[in-house]
Amino acid sequence: MKCPSLKMESSERIKRFQELLGKEQVDGALIIQKMAVFYLIGTDQNGVLWVPAGGEPLFMVRKSYERSLQDALIERILPLKSLSKVPELLREHNRKTPGRIGLELDVLPARMYLTLVELFPDAALADVSLLVRQVRMVK
Repeated sequence: MKCPSLKMESSERIKRFQELLGKEQVDGALIIQKMAVFYLIGTDQNGVLWVPAGGEPLFMVRKSYERSLQDALIERILPLKSLSKVPELLREHNRKTPGRIGLELDVLPARMYLTLVELFPDAALADVSLLVRQVRMVK
């Protein structure tokens, strides 16, 4: 059973982040750094967290799906076999492809950045590193 107070805290953190995304006119952010994922949803499993500017976040888990179901403080959790499936999963669960995607460019490996550029050829990619840090500064 997930602790209700932790779940509420996670929701507040996500809400603050979503407000910042909206102010910056970013449709949503792909969060990959484990510490940021843990801070926002309470799991350190390997995956990609989609936080839309509005609506429910989606955690796409590479490893371990079963453990993330136990740990994560959000409801929408899907297995992710390959990074190349991220655009398809976003379309299926958000009903559209985002036009402006936020990334943590201060910690994102170059190879992954180049892959995301290829996967989202019609999207503008924006740096949301500062926004993530702003949310994490609130204790």
